Amino acid sequence: MPEIIIVSTILLVTIVLFAWGRFAPEGVALSAALALFLTDLIDHQELLKGFANPAIVTIAGLLILGNALERAGIIRHIADFLQKLAGKGETRLLLTSTIAPGLLSGIINIVAAVSVFIPALLRIALKTNIQPARLLLPMAYVAMAGASLTLIGASHNLVVNDILQEKTGESLGFFSFTLLGLALVTIAVIYSLLTARWLLGKKEDSSIQESQTRALIKLYALHERIWELTVKEGIKKPINFTRENGLAMVALIRKEGNRPHISGEMEFNEGDTLLVSGRCERAKKLTDRFAALELVGSPSYRDDFSAGDSELIEVLVPPHSAAAGKTAQELELLEKHHLHLIGLWRNEKPIRTDIDTLKLQAGDALLLYGQKRYTRQFNVSPDFLWLKQPSKTSVTKAAKKRAMWIALIFASVIGVAALNLLPVSIAALGGAILVVAIGALSVKQAYAAIQWDTLILIGAMLAFGPALTNSGASSWFAELISDQMQAYGPYAILSAIAITTFLLTQALHNAAAAIIMTPVALQVASQMGYQPQAFAVVVLLSASLSLLLPVGHPAPLLVQRPGSYSTKDYMRFGIGLGILSLPAIIGLTPLLFPLTSTG
Repeated sequence: MPEIIIVSTILLVTIVLFAWGRFAPEGVALSAALALFLTDLIDHQELLKGFANPAIVTIAGLLILGNALERAGIIRHIADFLQKLAGKGETRLLLTSTIAPGLLSGIINIVAAVSVFIPALLRIALKTNIQPARLLLPMAYVAMAGASLTLIGASHNLVVNDILQEKTGESLGFFSFTLLGLALVTIAVIYSLLTARWLLGKKEDSSIQESQTRALIKLYALHERIWELTVKEGIKKPINFTRENGLAMVALIRKEGNRPHISGEMEFNEGDTLLVSGRCERAKKLTDRFAALELVGSPSYRDDFSAGDSELIEVLVPPHSAAAGKTAQELELLEKHHLHLIGLWRNEKPIRTDIDTLKLQAGDALLLYGQKRYTRQFNVSPDFLWLKQPSKTSVTKAAKKRAMWIALIFASVIGVAALNLLPVSIAALGGAILVVAIGALSVKQAYAAIQWDTLILIGAMLAFGPALTNSGASSWFAELISDQMQAYGPYAILSAIAITTFLLTQALHNAAAAIIMTPVALQVASQMGYQPQAFAVVVLLSASLSLLLPVGHPAPLLVQRPGSYSTKDYMRFGIGLGILSLPAIIGLTPLLFPLTSTG
C-alpha cells in the first residue's frame, strides 16, 4: 500500500504541474520519471526503456516524412486544389475545409495537416466575407478526429498499441479502428455544420471585408505605433534605434527610390524617409535629439502599407517550436533573415513595444516586415507556421522534381506498414532515411523536423507503466472501477474509462493521458475477463478528444490567434462535440472489438 500512495502522489503532482503550465511538459515528465526511480518504484532499465520504445522511432520517422511532404509543396498543393473546389457557399466551404484535413491527418502529422489549411482558409474567408472563426476551429477538431483513422494518425495511437502489445502480446492493425475514426469524423463534421455559425464567430469583424494586409494593420493597431520621419539634412553620425532610442527601424526609402539594407547603425541622407515602430513619445524624443529629423506622423492607411518592394508577413510559433523561449534578437530575425518584428500577438491582444527582447511563447503570432526578396526566402519550417504568406510564394524547382519521389516513398511506407510487411517503426525509419538520401531534406533539417520535446515527454511518461504495475496501483485503480461499475455492466465500465481519459486529456498531452490510462484499462479487462483490445481502443479514441482547452493539443492552439478564439469559445464549441463523441466511442467500439472471445 505505501508504494501505491507514493506512485499516486507522484502521478497527481505530475498532472497538476501539467495543468498549471508553468513548467515545460517534458521537464515535468523527466522529473516524474526520476522520482519514480529514486523511490524504487522502477529500476534504471525501466526508467530508460521508454526512450527505446518503437513508438518513439515511428513518431520521429513520420515527422521527418511529413516535413519533406510539406517542403516539397505536396500538402499545400492539396490545400490549394481543395480551395478551388470549396466555392463560396459557407456550407460547402465548411464541408471541404473539415473533411480534407480530417482525412489527411490520418496519414500525416496532424500539425502539418492543420497548419497548411490555416492560411488557405484565411484567404477564402477574406474573399467570401465569412468569419474565419466559423471555419478554423471546426477544421482543427475534425482533424483531431481524423487522427483516429489509422495507427499512425497520432502519437498516442502508437503508444497505446505498444503498451497493449507489451502487456498482452496482441496489437492493433494499421486500419483496425478506421471505421470508428470515420464515425468520429462524421460526427464532428455534422456537428460543425449545424452549430459553427451559431457558436463561433458571432462577434462583428469588419476586417473580414478588408484586404488581409489592411486587416493586420488594424488588428495590430500599427497606425498607433508606426511613424514616418523625414531627414531635412544629412546625418553622418550613426544612429542605433533599438539600443539608444527604444525604436525599431522598419524601412528606409531613399529619395531616388532605392531601399538600402537596414543594419543596426546607419547614416542618413537628406530627403530620406524613415519608417520606425515604437511609441509616439519615443519618436518625438528622437527628433528632439536630432534636429535634422522631422516627425511627419503616422503613415497613410493604405492597402499596401509599404511602398515598393516590401511587405508584411505573419507567422505563428507552434507548440514544440525551438523558437519558444527565445527572443527575436536571439533568433536573429533582422541580422540573419533581414526581417523586422513590428508586432506580436499574445493573449488576444497586440504587443508592439520592446518586443525584440520579449521571450516568445507557443501560440504567439509575429508580424514581420521586410523586402519581398527576403520574405519569400524566409523558411518558416519547423520553428514557425504561416498565417499570412508573402504575396507570391513558390516551391523551388529542385523541390518540385523531388516531390514525386517523396510521395512515392511516403506511399510505400503506408503500404508496407498496412500490409504488415515490416513493423511500422522500421517502415517509418526507412522512409525518413530515404528522403534524406535523395536530398529532400538535409540532415540538419531532418533533425529540426523532429519534435524532440514530444519524444522526451512520451519516453519519460512511459516509466509510469511499470511503476503502476510494480506498485500494484494499476490493479488497485482497476478494482476500484470494477467494483463501482460491475453491477451496471460492461458499457458502464467502458464509460468510466472513456470519461476519465477524456478529462485527463484536456489538460495533459494526449499521449500522457493514454500512458496513464492504458495500463489501468487493460487491468480492468483482465480482472473482468474481457478482451483487452476494446478497452485499449476506448482509451485511444477518448484521448483524441482534446476539445475544451487550447492547451490540450497543438491543433486547437494553432488556430487560436487566426480565429481570435477565447477559452470560452473552446468550451462552448467543444463540450457539445464531446457529449456526442463519447457515447459513440463507448457504443460502437464493442461492435468492432467484441468484449468476449467468440472462439
